[in-house]
Amino acid sequence: MRNSPFRPLLKVKNSALSGFLLLACLGGGACAQTVEDLNIANRSAFEVSNDFRDPLLPIGWTKSSPIVVPIVNGVPVPPPIEAYIRPEAFLVSSISVAKLPLAIINGKQWGEGDLMPFVAGTEKIMLQVFAIRDGSVVLRYKDHKITCPIRSVSHPGSPAPTLPPPPPKPTP
Repeated sequence: MRNSPFRPLLKVKNSALSGFLLLACLGGGACAQTVEDLNIANRSAFEVSNDFRDPLLPIGWTKSSPIVVPIVNGVPVPPPIEAYIRPEAFLVSSISVAKLPLAIINGKQWGEGDLMPFVAGTEKIMLQVFAIRDGSVVLRYKDHKITCPIRSVSHPGSPAPTLPPPPPKPTP
């Protein structure tokens, strides 16, 4: 930088003069041209086909085919495995949303991203603990997301939890 030809430019303290020098160096004659002055031989045209692959997706990833739900007597019938995966099948008894979110699901501790075994009918499948939120847990199986709310646990043989009676109203 000591013997640089631009050293005199760095010493310029007058902002108007330095702005003029900057415009003279960078501007050139490019500002005089307009769009009409440019003779463009071939204009670019882009058409996206149906099998377009997003370049930001991982290599080898393919779009999943839509799930076809059969309809019997006007009522949609879910596929057999998905029929067993219902929020009622999971007892979320405790949730901790700290740095490491944890939840107690069916009596076992699970964290976000854990794979949880589940028996759907006669088949054993793996569900992913997708998200743990305040008051609910989201489980994922393939493209399905199941939101399971937190529920209270009542042990067999113990009475259901009750609220204490309200205090008596003061008499005037």
